[in-house]
Amino acid sequence: MNAPAAKAQPQLAIVNIGYTHVLLPMTKAIKIIEALQGAVRVDQDYDSDKGVFIYDLREGLEAELKMVNPGQIRGGTITPPKRSRSTQQLQLGRSTQQLQLGHTTPEVL
Repeated sequence: MNAPAAKAQPQLAIVNIGYTHVLLPMTKAIKIIEALQGAVRVDQDYDSDKGVFIYDLREGLEAELKMVNPGQIRGGTITPPKRSRSTQQLQLGRSTQQLQLGHTTPEVL
């Protein structure tokens, strides 16, 4: 009898944008890098007098894509994305911590 074939893991990539590094499937990483072509880096500042954010244009946007293997990932196990009609996501399994994504709001001085 032949052993059942193991499911292939998606090729993984790290996308670096400035000092932020994210792990995701290679197919999505390529789309992110393509979407960033022609993007301009900005600094965000809140103008409390006007009640709006002001964006200052800066030079260059540093974006990089790196291929990684599952053996290069520490701190959890990687499970294949669950496929659905609306979303796909890469799940990292952790026994003691939960990863959360979020954003911060500007601090008004």
